[in-house]
Amino acid sequence: MEVLRRLAPKDAVLAAVRNTMPTVENTELTTFAPSFPQPMYEPLRDYAPNLLLPGMDQVPSNTIALLKTNPELIEAYMVGLNHEMSRELLWRGFPTDQRGTYFRQFWDAGGDELPTTEAERESRFDITRITTWAADSLLGTHSARGSAVGQMVLLIRGDLLRRYPRAMVYALESVWSADGTKRELGTTERYPIFRATQSPDITMLGFPLTEADVRGADNKAGGHPGWFFVLQEQPTEPRFGLDVATTYGGTPPHWRDLTWGHLAQNEAALKQIVYVPIDGLLNNTVVDQIPWGKNSAHMATITRQPPFRVAVHARTWLPGQQ
Repeated sequence: MEVLRRLAPKDAVLAAVRNTMPTVENTELTTFAPSFPQPMYEPLRDYAPNLLLPGMDQVPSNTIALLKTNPELIEAYMVGLNHEMSRELLWRGFPTDQRGTYFRQFWDAGGDELPTTEAERESRFDITRITTWAADSLLGTHSARGSAVGQMVLLIRGDLLRRYPRAMVYALESVWSADGTKRELGTTERYPIFRATQSPDITMLGFPLTEADVRGADNKAGGHPGWFFVLQEQPTEPRFGLDVATTYGGTPPHWRDLTWGHLAQNEAALKQIVYVPIDGLLNNTVVDQIPWGKNSAHMATITRQPPFRVAVHARTWLPGQQ
């Protein structure tokens, strides 16, 4: 009897299929459905931009703002997409029971690191499979990321990311100062888990944080101080140059404080300079144990600009008490 059971077509075919697809539960053709990995915010943005972000065209240039996702709208949109795809497949004669979840990705969750496990792949989807939704569940409660609360999105519009396309943008946990009166930079970082763009200059970056998370408590006794959002130059892309002149002549206390003003006695003399003179006012000057003009390596060290970083607490953009 065991031999007959193993030779039964249904069991034998299933065992063979599982050799290459271990997660397959059965071989009924109607349970197979195509899957589309494209982020579906893109057609919504292209055909109905006001549904993605009402008033997007009214956002001033060179602006940074903090937004919150709308899980209910996202899931309603994704349900509609999957429903219409089921109808289309049925109309075209595709063998389907119309229970497939063909679209699960709303935001662009791509990144430098590709998921290596099924759990990691699953965590990048915006909705779970619709067939797993309880009949009495509510829209907005089926995120594959495990949160039914709107996540924070940092909107950046302007020249910043166009001029510095590899700039780092991340959230940095804040900590209370020793006396409990100020929020200071901590060490825990959170990076965007999804993004969206709108031509020509809008970028939206989503973080696995809620409004309550980033706002934090009003004081140390109230609990966590919230989160900062950080924009930082890429450390691996050094820039070289001098700071803008504020005074003229003299020697900088450190080479990092070097300005164009240190190369000339006054503004008129500075206007005559067309290149950095090695044998000028700073000739034979040694600062921070590094001599001026000794060789190209020393000059690179002197003129290298440290990466710039700015951190702004989320309360700056959220309504209510700052």
